Amino acid sequence: MKTKGQITFFVILGLVLTMLIVLSFVYKERIIEQASKSGIIKSLPMSEEAKKVQADIEECMKDMAYDSLIKLGLQGGYLDLERVPYAQIPEAIESIDYDGTAYIYYKGQNNVPSLIQMQNDLSTDLITRSSNCKKDYKELSLSYGRVVPKIEIKEDKIDFKINWVIDIQKEDVKSAVRDVNFEMPLRLGKMRDVVNDIVESQAEEICLSCLTDISFKNNMIIDIENIDGNIFYLITDEKSEIRDENYMFLMANKF
Repeated sequence: MKTKGQITFFVILGLVLTMLIVLSFVYKERIIEQASKSGIIKSLPMSEEAKKVQADIEECMKDMAYDSLIKLGLQGGYLDLERVPYAQIPEAIESIDYDGTAYIYYKGQNNVPSLIQMQNDLSTDLITRSSNCKKDYKELSLSYGRVVPKIEIKEDKIDFKINWVIDIQKEDVKSAVRDVNFEMPLRLGKMRDVVNDIVESQAEEICLSCLTDISFKNNMIIDIENIDGNIFYLITDEKSEIRDENYMFLMANKF
């Protein structure tokens, strides 16, 4: 009787294990995906197709980030100029993506952009520009999800973490890209501090010696010019480059 009970137990156990094995094959993709999302599995091996798509997206999004950063610099740290008064230099910059340059100081009002504001502007702009990175691949079917950038501006670099789920299918095989991460050695955080120092030193009148001190202390070049009654400051950082050109930040001042 005991032997029969043991046999029955092992038969039931065998059936349970068989069912678990079958279910694991049937729901393998879903189980792995949920485990990845919950943090049980930290990273999953990517297919060659997914690696190719991810590399292409990273290269393209870097290029879009360059465009956003160049425009951000020319516009005084603002990509959305509806929030601040601004001036324009149409003849000098009419050939590129440029709407105007923010008055960082305007008749007693300090408009120095915060890091959070610049990060948000860059994120919003990258979401818009990301449509330029969608492309078709031969023998692949792609489904592009929502772009969610997270950007952190530090003193000497900018971190880009872009969550972008791209489902890929090749015949009966499915894979996916989950995110694209990269960084740029751009001293935008330091440049923002320089902008703030300029505003504090030029609040009442132009102080050329102050500009010289700020320039020397931060290893940046600061040029100043009066155009139609508007004072423009051009900050050039020789330690930061985009497309082999020194990064520039343009700001306007009106007493």
